[in-house]
Amino acid sequence: MKKDWTRAFFVALASASALLWCAPAAAETDETDETDESAEALREAEDVEDSGEVAEAELALTVFNRRIRNVGSGRCVSTTAEAIPRMTNCSTNRTHRWDIIQLPNGRHLIRSANPQQAGRCLSIAGEVIRPGSITFMGPCGDAPARRWNIGNSAPRKVCVTAQNGTFCLASVPVGTPVRVQPSGAGVDQLWQFP
Repeated sequence: MKKDWTRAFFVALASASALLWCAPAAAETDETDETDESAEALREAEDVEDSGEVAEAELALTVFNRRIRNVGSGRCVSTTAEAIPRMTNCSTNRTHRWDIIQLPNGRHLIRSANPQQAGRCLSIAGEVIRPGSITFMGPCGDAPARRWNIGNSAPRKVCVTAQNGTFCLASVPVGTPVRVQPSGAGVDQLWQFP
């Protein structure tokens, strides 16, 4: 019974995403076994992340109503009515909740679950992405500054590839606008989605 309910949920989710993104829904293909396996792998990875352990699952990432928490600082990316996301202490408030949606090209949209930012996605400000560029909440469109590359294993890097390099979300002091920095090593660029 649980498997039928879960499958029905993912079929409905795939159909809804097809309507939103004008892409064929996975439910319309003959790959139902693969969809069931992917859904099961996602649930197992989320169970590990919820337990506080670091998951090393190799899978596509689509999760809903999650926090974006930095491994080094333990702080989260949050939104308010203003268009600039900031680093704050983590909480269960909707201001700290995000939907991370994988697109057909393998990149991701990071959409705010905060009702004050309905339909808006994490974006990078400016026409040219530079070290220290701030993020803002922009319409969930087709701009490259809204297409994030997210690592396949947790903790994950969250990066945008620009003409002049790869830039990743980096931890900043509390209350400061979230920024990107050139891709590098260190826990300030590693993120979890609990």
